[in-house]
Amino acid sequence: MGDRFYISGCAGEMGALLNGRAWTVVAGLDASHFRIDAVPRAVAAFAGCSGGTTRSAPPAAPAPPVVPPVNPAPTRPAIYFGGSGQFGGKAWY
Repeated sequence: MGDRFYISGCAGEMGALLNGRAWTVVAGLDASHFRIDAVPRAVAAFAGCSGGTTRSAPPAAPAPPVVPPVNPAPTRPAIYFGGSGQFGGKAWY
C-alpha cells in the first residue's frame, strides 16, 4: 500500500478519469487486484484494461546533459585618462 503508479491507455469513460495521472494504492485485495484512491461515481462500470508495462522500480534517470566548460570573463580594457593636462590651452597647476 502507498505505492504510486501511472495509468495510460484505458478506454471509455473510466479511461478519461484514470489516464495520464499518478494514483496511490490504498488497499491490496489479493495478489492480482488492488484498490486506488479514485472516486468513479459518475462513470460507467470498469471491466479492466489490457497491455501496458509493469515496473517494480522507478525508471532509470536520463544521463545529465553535456555542459560545455565555462569560459572566463574577458579582461576589462585599460582606460587611461590623460593627455597634455591642458584644457582650453591653459595648464592647470
